[in-house]
Amino acid sequence: MPRFRIRQLAVVAVAALAIPITATPASAASYEQACFVPGGFGDVFSAKGSGSWDWAGKYDLKPVEMSLTDMASDGHHVAIRLVTKRANGSNTGWTWRHNYDGKGRTITYGTYAHDAAGILGGYFEVATYEGSTQLNSCTTNYAKNPSW
Repeated sequence: MPRFRIRQLAVVAVAALAIPITATPASAASYEQACFVPGGFGDVFSAKGSGSWDWAGKYDLKPVEMSLTDMASDGHHVAIRLVTKRANGSNTGWTWRHNYDGKGRTITYGTYAHDAAGILGGYFEVATYEGSTQLNSCTTNYAKNPSW
């Protein structure tokens, strides 16, 4: 066999071995969604919230990333939170993250979620507030944890 042909076969063999080493696991599924809160005072929307997470087994979401934009000059502030469903069917509303910076301002938040009772699925909730009173809200689509 010519020397050039042997080198070609060696390169193909090394490349074939490299593929499984660099492949990502199928369990690294992720979620990404957004929703818009209906507005008032002539604004179509008052807030846009979006977020994403990676499923990290039955009990964890990490990282969880949220983005929140105030879209209206209405004097109200906006907020976003993660909501998860536990294995027993109850919902857990995680801490609200507020944006008080006014129209056109976007704030991003990074966190994680761990629940020893298990996380069956989840979604994001976005709302407009007057003080501590929720005025309007929207939710992203529910996603089921593929580990269950």
